[in-house]
Amino acid sequence: MFTALTTLALVTAAPLPPQPDYQKLADDAKWEWTPDRANLVWYLTRFQAEYQVDVIKKPNTFGQLTIRFSKEPGKPILTLEGHYASAFLANDNVLYYAEYHPSSSGCGLVAFDLASKKELWKTHLKGIGPIDHTKYSNHVALDFVGGTIKVLGHEAAGDYVEFVDLKTGKTAGHRIFRKGFEE
Repeated sequence: MFTALTTLALVTAAPLPPQPDYQKLADDAKWEWTPDRANLVWYLTRFQAEYQVDVIKKPNTFGQLTIRFSKEPGKPILTLEGHYASAFLANDNVLYYAEYHPSSSGCGLVAFDLASKKELWKTHLKGIGPIDHTKYSNHVALDFVGGTIKVLGHEAAGDYVEFVDLKTGKTAGHRIFRKGFEE
């Protein structure tokens, strides 16, 4: 009995491995944009989860797509309104997806538990911040880095990297590489 309690005390007292300093990662990052990673086909072909993904193009629409995630055919768990540049990843039954439009500034990130069918969190990214514009382009690429999602944003008025905590949706690191329209 004493050995089991001693072992339990030692295990609970053991320090957790240090988390990376995501702000330092953002500060030290170099801008590395790969346009082919900012499209729906990239994410569809790399989707690693036990869920079916259906993409539906509605008749008489331009650029609008419906993306459905289901475990059983014909029984969608989550339906998203998307586009050709929609970005999403999954880890442990949690789907993380970028909510944005390719011709508007800004981006949100959402975590949705596909098993429990519940939204876990939703956050608006810092990105490049609010701007005024008339013509615009916006693309996002996602990747897992440690306990975060690394978001690369490539907007007409700037580029940024943002690390978002998987559990809380809070920004753990952020950097703007370029801001302002460049001719």
